[in-house]
Amino acid sequence: MQVGKMLGPAASLTMCFVMFLYPFGSCIAYLVIVGDSFQPLLLAAFGAAWWTRRAAVITGIGCTCILPLCFPTRLAALKGKSGTVSSLCVYGLMSVVGIIVFRSTQIVVSPDYSWAPVKAFNPSIQFLNALPLIVFAFHCHTNIVSIWDELEEHPSLFFRLTSTTPSSPTAAAGEDGKQQRQQKSEKLRGMIRVVMAGVSIVGVFYSCVALAGYLAFPDTARSNITLNFRQDDWLMQAARACIGLIQICAYPVNHHPARGAVRDLIFQTTDRTVGGRAFYALEPLAFFGTTLALALVCSDLGVILKLVGGTCGAMLIFLMPGALLVQYSLTKHRASRRQQPLREPLLPGGEAAAEAGDSGAHTPHGQQHVHATEAFSLWWSILFWTAIVLLLLGSFVALLAIITTIRPLS
Repeated sequence: MQVGKMLGPAASLTMCFVMFLYPFGSCIAYLVIVGDSFQPLLLAAFGAAWWTRRAAVITGIGCTCILPLCFPTRLAALKGKSGTVSSLCVYGLMSVVGIIVFRSTQIVVSPDYSWAPVKAFNPSIQFLNALPLIVFAFHCHTNIVSIWDELEEHPSLFFRLTSTTPSSPTAAAGEDGKQQRQQKSEKLRGMIRVVMAGVSIVGVFYSCVALAGYLAFPDTARSNITLNFRQDDWLMQAARACIGLIQICAYPVNHHPARGAVRDLIFQTTDRTVGGRAFYALEPLAFFGTTLALALVCSDLGVILKLVGGTCGAMLIFLMPGALLVQYSLTKHRASRRQQPLREPLLPGGEAAAEAGDSGAHTPHGQQHVHATEAFSLWWSILFWTAIVLLLLGSFVALLAIITTIRPLS
């Protein structure tokens, strides 16, 4: 909605397409990982059979375990009772990281290990092949709005805010009004803590796996590092099982924003709001069936991650924020030159003032916050030049992903 207000309907429609394609491509990759993870387990346990082939494994697990999880309409329904499912995903990820680091350490300390191929710094142009994959690794943006909507009003990730009992009805009314004014700012602080914790934990895990995988297999590392280890390694089999279970849980989480994008696309193109039992029953079937067909055709995980991260990821992470910052800077620059009040559509009335402690700037709920514009120079604006950097970086990553997919760097 805010993209349409600031950049126009065309940009809003483009954003909806990207919001659909990003999780759509991610779900294809998850199904590929499910096949890579569970097929070695089934082969080791039962031997070669028609139902242990890659296509049969992906189809069977997808239809029995993943598809039923795509029908709930809220993310809260996917966390399981008392957060059991989400907790198991975190513990599973920690187990995978520990197993890969342990096995890689064994390879590095073995007597026949050679340090010759390992380089502390490699100025090779091949690094550019990994840049779109790095962008894909941090693709939490698609669920930010849904998580914000379902986040508790008083988040307690690191600590719980204490509350005091008001001494009188008047004090209670004043306290209630103050709490309503500060509700969203407190929720925003909680959201910032969630994002910072999530990105930091994922960054540490990715770094450990990347370093361990590179040291163990400096010349032969595959896009799925577990495929570099022996299929009869029972410890690595446990890691593959954990990875497969994580992908089973990750698929419906990524399907959730894709379904919202489909609804937005239908609304913007037909001006009709879709919903009801028929939509929530047919849409998951169509989404899952399409991703399953593409996962069976494409088995190269690296190509999928590169294309999705380099194009849709660059759009969401760099290009769209850059475009919004450019438009905001231009609007502020024009208002400053005309000496007119500046309306900030992204800030609901009264909330910005409440956060800043300005007691005289409260406005009725739903109105825009209006204030006098100070002198603003576009060419000396940090926001403007930050936006330019984001646009250039996003364009570079997108072009790099497309070019290196067509013609890989050697």
